[in-house]
Amino acid sequence: MDVAPHAGLGRPAGRVPAGAQRAAGRHDVRRVVLRAGGRRADADDVDARLLGAHRRPQDAESFADRVELPGTAVADAYEFVARAELWPQRLPHVRRVDLDESVPGVRRLEMETVTADGGSHTTQSVRLCSPGARIAYKQTVRPQLLSGHSGVWEFEALDGGTAITSRHTVAIDPAAVVAVLGAGTTLAQAGAWARERLGANSRATMEAAGA
Repeated sequence: MDVAPHAGLGRPAGRVPAGAQRAAGRHDVRRVVLRAGGRRADADDVDARLLGAHRRPQDAESFADRVELPGTAVADAYEFVARAELWPQRLPHVRRVDLDESVPGVRRLEMETVTADGGSHTTQSVRLCSPGARIAYKQTVRPQLLSGHSGVWEFEALDGGTAITSRHTVAIDPAAVVAVLGAGTTLAQAGAWARERLGANSRATMEAAGA
């Protein structure tokens, strides 16, 4: 998160000094807005333009989870996911969130996640928000196991409720598999393991949006 990973994905990878991250991020997101022709970028814009030097690896895998929320309006479901600064009060596995929106509709999110073993780790992501419709993101500081992670939350009005779909595209860092999951773990097993944990957190978040 943007989805908060569970224990075992490892410590954050790719960290650089916070000041450098913020400065570089502001320049990157401004280029995204300009390249999008002045409109608010959608998920395809994120894949093509957001932090454009980061191309999708050929071995990346995509997956999605969908949850239907009877009796919940789209606006309320969207607000729950968009207001990530409230997640520490709303989601038990989120300890801290710092949210910055220097550019309207473009948000930088830093989140500390409590893991199942009692530890914690911090991730960072950039979000592009289309109110009531979708929130696309790319993680810029990731757990150790992942060499890439981007995704989108999509909101759909149903008769008497809302459906949320959470989509992830992830790439596993082969060099981190043994350190994180132990000797003998294959790349395919690591991918399935990460999919289950990221999907579980997505489903928990989507279900909480309708509580």
